[in-house]
Amino acid sequence: MKNMMRSNDDCFRCCLAEYFDILYEDVPDFFSYKAEEKYTYVENMQRFEQWLEKRGYCYLMIRCNSQDGMPFIGYGNIKVIASLKKPERKYAHAVILHTDDNGDSWYVSDPKPDTDYTFDDLVGIDIFVKIPELKKC
Repeated sequence: MKNMMRSNDDCFRCCLAEYFDILYEDVPDFFSYKAEEKYTYVENMQRFEQWLEKRGYCYLMIRCNSQDGMPFIGYGNIKVIASLKKPERKYAHAVILHTDDNGDSWYVSDPKPDTDYTFDDLVGIDIFVKIPELKKC
């Protein structure tokens, strides 16, 4: 379910809703300017990690750039949240990157309708990993 940005700083929230196929309203505000006024970055990261854990996920953040190429993360239908950043801007922008079924090509789902970001602005990707359920012995 694609969500379009509702303010100029909620792209990551939109991407989380699309990634997990949930409503925008069901994703807390972790990284907007308002959240940064209320919580420290570390507190926001802890809130974010707790939210993911409740859903049975953890995440890996991989720093990369388009000049080095996209890191190989597997075959098949893959979906990640990518961070794009222009050197002259203070904050990064989040988009969904996904592959076709063969993993041959990457496609962008951008919550910002009038974006000027491109793949050349890639600075990192977030991969969400399902935490296996622990079985009691």
